[in-house]
Amino acid sequence: MAVINASRPASEILYFASCLEQAWFPRILIPSDDLSLQAAALELLEHHFLIIRHDVTDTFTIPPQIRQFIRQYLQVNSLVSTYMRHALQMLSHVFPSRPESSETLMLCEFSLPHALIVWESYVENHIHQMFPSRDEHDLEKLCLGICRYLCTVGKYTDAQTFAYKALQWRHQLYHPASPLP
Repeated sequence: MAVINASRPASEILYFASCLEQAWFPRILIPSDDLSLQAAALELLEHHFLIIRHDVTDTFTIPPQIRQFIRQYLQVNSLVSTYMRHALQMLSHVFPSRPESSETLMLCEFSLPHALIVWESYVENHIHQMFPSRDEHDLEKLCLGICRYLCTVGKYTDAQTFAYKALQWRHQLYHPASPLP
């Protein structure tokens, strides 16, 4: 842990990626305002064998034992919700209002499993709590983006099912005493 704690960007990437449901993640999913810092952090993680780079697909994998250790560390230190919030914010920007380009559609396809897990865990873990307004906005944006993407690729039944789940969540959040018709 001392190695990654010495580099805040490296620890942020490792913690964030460990919160994602799949052990692999594409580079484009890594939140970063500074690409040179991101590159240095990834190089540090790779140098210490905390992640494995797959050059052809520009993806990374966290070895299972490292991933398990990081997840336990985040749980013990009550940091899971912090990094789930990072994942929520990042994923809410991945699904645009109009996913028209093939690159955008590919990013949405990569991101969909992560987005669904983050959305479901957020809803399940916070269903009876009021969200900070930023989180609520990001959840709504993510939900709409997922529905648009699913419709764009012709998965209308999946989009309808997901939209109904989202509607149930909103109804429970604001009208817990009355059932959804």
